[in-house]
Amino acid sequence: MHRLSSISTLRRFRLAAWLFCLRQILMIAAISLVILAVHRDDYPLTLAAVTLGGFVIFLTVVGRMLAQRTKCPLCMIPVMGSPSCVKHRKARKLLGSYRLRVALSSLFLGYFSCPYCQEMTSMEVRASRR
Repeated sequence: MHRLSSISTLRRFRLAAWLFCLRQILMIAAISLVILAVHRDDYPLTLAAVTLGGFVIFLTVVGRMLAQRTKCPLCMIPVMGSPSCVKHRKARKLLGSYRLRVALSSLFLGYFSCPYCQEMTSMEVRASRR
């Protein structure tokens, strides 16, 4: 199992994973609020939904910039980004998303499987050679 090269890379992976998960949850909440606001014809609820939508857009921009630097230690492809590379034939999705699978497994299991090279990577920093 491969390991990450530095503590900053580990922090970057964790932050990108948390931002991705938070964005998904807030997107569902914003869509639900829009539907509820239209159904009730409630202006303050509409304003809250638009504000939440703006925050989702902000998280998307920040998350995409951060995700481009989360690279697999073996194939060097950003696993949290969205490159136009071909996925491995055994790569699996979670709720229709490869990135969601990588984010949740890296946060809660402590390792992830790269969707491009299918190699397992532990969320640990490799020991330095001296």
